[in-house]
Amino acid sequence: KRMQEAIEKRILALTRPLGDPKSITFDDLFDLKEIQRIQDEFATATGVSSIITWPDGTPITQPSNYSRLCRDIIQKTEKGCTNCFKSYAELGRLYHPKGPIVETCVSGGLWVAGVTITIGDRYLANWQIGQVRDETQTEEDMRAYAREIGADEKTFIKAFREVPVMSREHFEQIAQALFTLASQLSTSAYQNIQQARFIAEEKKNQAELTRLSTAIEQASEVIMVTDTAGIIQYGNPAFETISGYSREEALGKSTQILESGKHDAAFFYNLWQTISSGKTWEGRFINKRKNGELYTEDAVISPVRDPSGIITGHVAVKRDITKELVQEEQYRQSQKMDAIGQLTGGIAHDFNNILQAVLGFSEILLKRLNKDSMEHQDALEIQKAAKRAAEMTRQLLAFSRKQSVELKRIDLNATVRDTEVLLRLLLGDRTKLTFVPHPALHEIYADHSQLTQILMNLALNARDAMPDGGHLTITTENAAFGPQAAAEIPEAEPGSFVCLSVADTGCGMSREVKDHLFEPFFTTKEVGHGTGLGLSVVYGIVKQSKGWIHVDSEEGRGTTLKIY
Repeated sequence: KRMQEAIEKRILALTRPLGDPKSITFDDLFDLKEIQRIQDEFATATGVSSIITWPDGTPITQPSNYSRLCRDIIQKTEKGCTNCFKSYAELGRLYHPKGPIVETCVSGGLWVAGVTITIGDRYLANWQIGQVRDETQTEEDMRAYAREIGADEKTFIKAFREVPVMSREHFEQIAQALFTLASQLSTSAYQNIQQARFIAEEKKNQAELTRLSTAIEQASEVIMVTDTAGIIQYGNPAFETISGYSREEALGKSTQILESGKHDAAFFYNLWQTISSGKTWEGRFINKRKNGELYTEDAVISPVRDPSGIITGHVAVKRDITKELVQEEQYRQSQKMDAIGQLTGGIAHDFNNILQAVLGFSEILLKRLNKDSMEHQDALEIQKAAKRAAEMTRQLLAFSRKQSVELKRIDLNATVRDTEVLLRLLLGDRTKLTFVPHPALHEIYADHSQLTQILMNLALNARDAMPDGGHLTITTENAAFGPQAAAEIPEAEPGSFVCLSVADTGCGMSREVKDHLFEPFFTTKEVGHGTGLGLSVVYGIVKQSKGWIHVDSEEGRGTTLKIY
């Protein structure tokens, strides 16, 4: 772990800008232990002393093969030490890119050479060698330098005689070898920086890819990638959840596995023309899940291009809006029914007042006229018609929830049992009636007569849907809805409810019929067979009892109405 942290720290250091003098240093680029080893081996092999310093002459490495003259005498004096550091720095400033700088030091008595380690134009360090005698120098010059720096002459000369002698030509060859080695180090340093920056860039790209991948994997929207032929190459977890297909099942398959048959050839032709031309297509699909269930998606499909701009595939971002559409439709239906209810209630109330006048005056006429006269019969027919109209207005008022009711706690199971005999008479011998009561059903708060009216109306509708007979099943059960579940049903509220389910095996109904099912005067029966008020009355009573109705019906598969 410590090694990994050190490597990452070094990579980070090497990615800093080169222009800043404090950005990248010598020890960022090289392992100082390894550099020390190379320096020591070079000094031993060539017989020269060696040291690497910062540009100002401050040592970076420990000196190699230093002579006693320099180590124990010259650098122990203040002036001699200062002269050495000046020499180190001067050699760096005299750096020439074509070769080493060879000079003499100690008043010309010793050879010294320097090369520079660089990165591009950046000056990193000096590498100096020396401490071999110039064969042309005399001891008198050395004595003068000893006096200059304040060293003991006798000790100085003795140490000077121990320094090996080397010709200028030989020393220049060693210096040239050092120059080659330093150039290689400079090149290596530059390569290290390039490699570090490449690694850092790769890590950055990988981190971005990881973030992108995580976002896609956790997205609630479906994200699907295909090639130009529509073959699925990728699907995120949302794709698996919504379509029902696992990645293993979908990869390599055509997007046709999702087609529902609800779109014609022109729809898909327009889609492919758009995305093949490099444009983005936006629209809505009705697709089919693996289990055959249909669902609706809003989709945006965009081209995927390679660096040269050629389209290599497509990416689709899709959102399942099936539940939203159902909720919107239920909400619109609820709003429509409320509006119709307000209109109907207002008209029925005013019309009922008129009918009361008709009934009152017809009653006066009947008392005045001779019962055997034709006029009496006419007045009687007027009264009968007015009573039928009054019954219709009563039903309309029930639909609009403006009818007076007596709400109290009721056992729904007992109400169904009380009505069971009458229901069997209405249904006839060809229809079987089954009642499945919940053994521990909660009480409800409702009007007893209205509950009876609901059961009668639903039984009559079921009988008409089963002209050749069938089976009617009435079931009761307890139901509870939390805030989240209730929020998904426009008319529902959180809490505990009782569910009355009435299911028949009749002809069922189409989507168009379901959309108008509870509207007043809407009927699928022939003229003269029903007013179309039965289910609208049921709707009004249920709403007045703070409930709602769920209808499940398909043509040829019967109908189930669940009243909560």
